[in-house]
Amino acid sequence: MSPDELRDYVMMAPGPVEGPPIQERGLHLNGAGLSARCVAKAILLLCQGNPALLDGPALGKDSATWKAAVARWPGVEAWLGGNSDYAVDWASNIARRVHGIPTVSLPADAAMGRIR
Repeated sequence: MSPDELRDYVMMAPGPVEGPPIQERGLHLNGAGLSARCVAKAILLLCQGNPALLDGPALGKDSATWKAAVARWPGVEAWLGGNSDYAVDWASNIARRVHGIPTVSLPADAAMGRIR
């Protein structure tokens, strides 16, 4: 998938705190995938004017990027139904790819022997 196709795919997801919470949409197992895409969309929207937010290592919910998203959209974590550090790091790498910034290794991938 090209960076433009990836951006278009992610941007089809609901925006942060848009509509009913993810876990109330009756998506069952697909809810995790939609939640991850919503995290990616939030990060893409946040970084449109400031891709420098993507600088730094993968720190999950402790990253400056995610902290900025939570500050911009209060209640986003509850709306997502909780999300993992991996989802935040994955979403940040999606945004890096869309912006032409090299992706970073994710701690969870290293732990499972899947270094990118």
